[in-house]
Amino acid sequence: MIKLLLFAITVSVIGVILKNSAKDFFIPFSICAAIIFAVYILSQTSVFLSEFISEINSLSVRTAALKSILKAAAITVITKFSCDVCHESGNYLVEDIIAFGGRMMIFGVSLPYLTDVLNITLSFIK
Repeated sequence: MIKLLLFAITVSVIGVILKNSAKDFFIPFSICAAIIFAVYILSQTSVFLSEFISEINSLSVRTAALKSILKAAAITVITKFSCDVCHESGNYLVEDIIAFGGRMMIFGVSLPYLTDVLNITLSFIK
């Protein structure tokens, strides 16, 4: 995730320079950066989650719900910080892609609980 943050800062600085000096290149540059962000986020999601899961498992916490909350909180903090960097530099497309990736990671963390709620709901219907 540090690589993503460094890449976001670099893209933001280059974006500001392009926006002020070569406005014709700003939109294609933002689109290319957004594609790179999306590919990187999708490829690193499983790596990030597995590393974070191993860290959570090393704690003495045994409650699965608490572990999921901690995972979602970490994902939220990293995603929000990356989005703020992009927003301040005017790279709104990149910001949206990073926010989408964060939402997908949180959805993945909460998926077991969503299936439990769905099963409980279905049991009431039967």
